[in-house]
Amino acid sequence: LALPFAAWVDRRREYQAPLAGLFIACTLLYNAFTSVLLFQPPGFTEVAFALYAVLGVAQSCVLPLMLEYAVELTYPLDESLATLVLTWAANTVTVPLMFAVPAIIGDSPSVGASVVALYSLACVCFADAVWKDDQQ
Repeated sequence: LALPFAAWVDRRREYQAPLAGLFIACTLLYNAFTSVLLFQPPGFTEVAFALYAVLGVAQSCVLPLMLEYAVELTYPLDESLATLVLTWAANTVTVPLMFAVPAIIGDSPSVGASVVALYSLACVCFADAVWKDDQQ
């Protein structure tokens, strides 16, 4: 499924529309997945696996487009250097987050604490996106 998006971006050189659509899809799928795990409706295991699979498809389309867009933004630099720096930065940020989130929700978190932590992170990401748009 990533190939049609990549072909569309390659022909038109427009990144915003497909990335925005795929990010919205990822956000909706993450929320649906979290809600299914939280409320556990009848047959929730099958629904959770289906949402997980569709979410994986949406994410696999987003990641190459994000890297391509980042490489386009850092044009004078070599592609291998831009991707290396982006991967290094992502890994550097991920390691502290792996320790920060469990510290926030505790050793044996309740479902409510986990949902609060998830939606707090979503709110911070949303505020960051809005703030970045104001800065441009």
